[in-house]
Amino acid sequence: MFDDLQERLASAARLSAPFVESGDLTEYQLWMTPEQAAALEAAIGPLSAPAPNDVTGERDLRPLGQRRVEALTQVCQRSSALDGDQHGGADGAAGSAHAVHVIMTLADLQARTGCGEVVGSTGTGTILSPQVLRRLSCEADLIPHVLGSAGEDLDLGRVVRLFTRAQRRRLLRRDRGCTYPGCTAPAAWAKAHHVVHWADGGLSDIDNAALLCQRHHTVVHQRRFIAQVNPTPDEHGRYVIWDLTHGSYDRHLEHRRAERAINDPPPLTPERLRTLIAAIHDDDPDEQRWARYELHESYPDDPWPDDLDVEPWWGPDSASDDAPTSGALPV
Repeated sequence: MFDDLQERLASAARLSAPFVESGDLTEYQLWMTPEQAAALEAAIGPLSAPAPNDVTGERDLRPLGQRRVEALTQVCQRSSALDGDQHGGADGAAGSAHAVHVIMTLADLQARTGCGEVVGSTGTGTILSPQVLRRLSCEADLIPHVLGSAGEDLDLGRVVRLFTRAQRRRLLRRDRGCTYPGCTAPAAWAKAHHVVHWADGGLSDIDNAALLCQRHHTVVHQRRFIAQVNPTPDEHGRYVIWDLTHGSYDRHLEHRRAERAINDPPPLTPERLRTLIAAIHDDDPDEQRWARYELHESYPDDPWPDDLDVEPWWGPDSASDDAPTSGALPV
């Protein structure tokens, strides 16, 4: 009799299609058999327990409902990643049919403005914020379709941002688990995070990567944390050292931009080109060397070989005796 009841319950169990509200909560309705409910609770129960951090002193203030839905999301993401590793081909999870596709503009992604829209699934029309997109874009189970100012596809979704399988395996060996201080989540639960986000010019290199569990991946993006990735471990065996001061990521970006502004040559405007040409015609050898160096830095991909003698073109010997010695130089 009890077996008959279980069979009848199976036909009544169901999960509703999503009721998508752009930029709002999406509603589902779920009815499960005892067997299905037991499997679900076995999967999300351990993941939904409060997780205070004894190292940083952070309390887990998430309410029970939030912890449970985040645990369910984590289980789904692990399943998608596993499917991608098995069936996604060279692109990993991004090549899987389970990958999430999102459309956004590059300007919005870089400036953290606007939004992105999910496409290609029953979740089509779901709106995601730039901060969420930056976090999800670290993960191989989301493919961003990045558009330029004219709506053209910039095709940054696969080649630029994804860590390869070999890189992810190296991260598993190096980090051993989530690198957030005090977290004990194993490497199998973690994602490869770009320490400097790919939208900000960060490369998909091992020295710009750190493993983070889903919860702390969210924390790092929300609180704008930066990490230092060292080639050798410290006395505690850590390669990745996090700066847990709020906004440390943005301060790091400002420092990078300031360094780049100092080290990069100024733009080669017509006025600056006239100044450099005049310096090359100067009698002072130091001025000539400075001008040649500045021109070389302005054109690092100079089509002329380094050993080409350019002196006859713009050296003093190339000027005719009756050439004008004052006035604007032709450019």
